[in-house]
Amino acid sequence: MRRLSHFGPPLAWMAVIFLFSTSIFGFVQTFSVIEPLLRYFFPDISRHTVEAVNYVVRKAAHMAAYAAFALLWYRAFAGGKAMRPDRAAMLSLAIVVLSAASDELHQHFVMGRTASVIDVVWDSVGAALGLVILLVWKRERPARMPT
Repeated sequence: MRRLSHFGPPLAWMAVIFLFSTSIFGFVQTFSVIEPLLRYFFPDISRHTVEAVNYVVRKAAHMAAYAAFALLWYRAFAGGKAMRPDRAAMLSLAIVVLSAASDELHQHFVMGRTASVIDVVWDSVGAALGLVILLVWKRERPARMPT
């Protein structure tokens, strides 16, 4: 049961990422949500600007999703002091990068989606950034005083 509590969340998040890789969350679908929202607040916004915002939102979502994914793997490996933090971070990053690459391969076969090496880079940067922030926070926070 303990393993499930540690490894269940990253495996569940992997399923969520797989869902995001379907045609439901393609560029056109997110554009159809972002465009009316932007036009409501900025009626004269150009199509080019809407496309740029859509691109930025999608890449930020990539980074955030994979940062969360890396942190969940880190928790699975380092939870309960099972593994040193640096090793847990490296293993987490390796799993996430491989998962990002396999996700893009999956998208190659999904109608309406395309595979992109650039997305693997965005995913990897998001994962690494999330782990770096976590490790710096863990190192810099003051030691807890015993009660």
